[in-house]
Amino acid sequence: MKKFRTLLICALLLTTILAGSLQTVNAVLPGLIIPIQPVFNLPVLTIETNSVAVNSIPLYRFKTSSGLLRHNYTTGEANRSYIKSIGWLDDGIITYVSPIYLPGYQALYKCVFANWICLLTTVPSDAVSKGYVNRGIVGFVPYSMIPTSEQSVVYRSTRSIPPGGDYHNVNFYFHTNYSHFPGYQFPEKKFVGWKAEQAVQEVKLGTIASGLTGNNNLNLSWSTTVLGGVIEILYSTDNGVNYVSIAKNLANTPGNQQYLWKLPNITNSQLRVMVKWSAVASTPATAWARSTKLTITKNADVIVFQPILPLFELLKFSPADPSNLTTEPGSTATKEIKLFWQDNSLNETGFNLERRTDSGSYAKIATLAANATSYTDTSVVNKTNYFYRIEATGTLGDSGYSNEAEGKYIAPGFSLGDIIPDFQFDLLFPSAPTGLAASIAAGTEKQIQLAWVKGAGSVTGYLVERKTTASWEIIGTTVNQLNYLDTTLDAAVQTVTYRVKAVNDSFESLASNEALVNFTSGTAPVFDGSQSSWAEADITQAYNWGLTYPEVMQDFKEKITREQFCVISVKLYEKLTGITVIPEVSPFNDTNNTDILKAFKLGIVLGVTADKFAPNNNITRQEMCVMIYRALQAAGKPTTVLTAPAFSFADKNKIAAWALDEVRFCNQNDIMKGTSPTTISPLVNTPIEQAIMLVKRTYDSFK
Repeated sequence: MKKFRTLLICALLLTTILAGSLQTVNAVLPGLIIPIQPVFNLPVLTIETNSVAVNSIPLYRFKTSSGLLRHNYTTGEANRSYIKSIGWLDDGIITYVSPIYLPGYQALYKCVFANWICLLTTVPSDAVSKGYVNRGIVGFVPYSMIPTSEQSVVYRSTRSIPPGGDYHNVNFYFHTNYSHFPGYQFPEKKFVGWKAEQAVQEVKLGTIASGLTGNNNLNLSWSTTVLGGVIEILYSTDNGVNYVSIAKNLANTPGNQQYLWKLPNITNSQLRVMVKWSAVASTPATAWARSTKLTITKNADVIVFQPILPLFELLKFSPADPSNLTTEPGSTATKEIKLFWQDNSLNETGFNLERRTDSGSYAKIATLAANATSYTDTSVVNKTNYFYRIEATGTLGDSGYSNEAEGKYIAPGFSLGDIIPDFQFDLLFPSAPTGLAASIAAGTEKQIQLAWVKGAGSVTGYLVERKTTASWEIIGTTVNQLNYLDTTLDAAVQTVTYRVKAVNDSFESLASNEALVNFTSGTAPVFDGSQSSWAEADITQAYNWGLTYPEVMQDFKEKITREQFCVISVKLYEKLTGITVIPEVSPFNDTNNTDILKAFKLGIVLGVTADKFAPNNNITRQEMCVMIYRALQAAGKPTTVLTAPAFSFADKNKIAAWALDEVRFCNQNDIMKGTSPTTISPLVNTPIEQAIMLVKRTYDSFK
């Protein structure tokens, strides 16, 4: 149909040219003779205003009325009204975006997961790979993340309400206020928008003096807001009803632009000049400016030549492409998908809406009136993916197509399988951190040093949560660090619990283990009755010095493990030095205990193999001596082994060569005494209460 219409127009044009009496002017372009008056009467079009600029449009934010405070986003008044009509609360304008593509800009997409988690992104493929649906373009934003004075950065914060690893507790919040909102992950830069509505592309035509003389050169000048794209220059002799092209596809270059035009040799009092801008040469203009009515007088000295058949091209008065096509799920049990788009034309006669399914081809489903910006598709089938596009129709041609937008109707009472069947939901979530440990930072009374181990998979950061009453609160975030220092505890708090979650671009993990801190210094520990009476005083002192922890304050006659003694050895080091150790990446695959990693980092302990630690193995007396000795070395304490007095234990030959000096040192410093006057028993496993006493004696001697 489009080809037929074009051929018909051309035939009418040629008929008019051949039948009419033509006057001639000097060539506008070298070697060309063109008619004085346009030879084909275009209809009077509403686009012929003096100036049309592309203005930025508001990007609206909405929130739910429930405690979850989820957010939705859109541009366009029709979509805004619909979202409000289904219960969302207007949460203001975040920023302003361009309604059309501009050189140096990128599309901003609205992606939705499970019909209610809304994400704005310039990289929709990443969101789609995580199970999101690309619901279309809401506008266009600069590639540059450096805002001008009229622009501002839009940030994204992430939070979970209420805390938990479930997918439906994740919320994204886009804003321009660079601050840490309570309960949110610290904001990330995502894109740049405008602070207020303003012209994002505007053509400004320089002043042209009236009283022109034919066949003279006229220097046309103009400027544009955004560089790139192409310029077309035209003129009219009937006050803007019809136009003839002077020059096409001129580069839109920096600064004030100029073109030297040789005026037609005519007498006319209704001359106008127009400068048009298009983002791409193959698309209609979306911004233009035209001069006031000018007067021109024929130059009598110019020789008039007999005309030849002119080379004439019809102007592209087809409407501009619609943009920002988006979909919204229907709000009732009625099977429907709502569609919204940006109308960028002043001269369309209507719109053609087309639809396809996953494996189908596009087919027209609706013809809509001019100026329409929304449509409700009620011919949809439950759980079916639909893809839409729309074009504007015009008298002399149709526009190009808009972007493609995806939609799916899901009946009320849906499940996740209805929305994205066969999707591996476990891939959405990062693995939970492990081995969270909390301790009072050395040299402080109420600052807590946290450290944890990264779980499997990629993460973008961590949420640190704290509980001092019945509920959890997010107190901070980190990006790459596997540690956090809490400096905000109230002085009255006696017990505090921590946990950490990993987050990626869309979701957060389950919580790590919980780490408890009791501020009970100077008070008596609660014993379970398993301790020996002779050890109770030393255990109490070790407890008050912070050399123990809850897991070893019970079952005192059980043999202490490698893991347990690692923890109290690290506490010994931190108490002696006032330094809180930050663990490094674990080389072991059988433990994630952060104190073991601290001990490994300090050189206090090694694994039984390169990747095994054997945390549950019982530790021998000689191994404890080695760990105590190395902890003192790491703390910078004197560790000289004396040659006298003689080391006269009968079973000293049972001490391993790598532990002999360390056992001698501990014995000389009254840390480890003999099990009898003649035996040291290096290979015997030690009860928990005796191990605590060894560490307490060490601190007492070297503090």
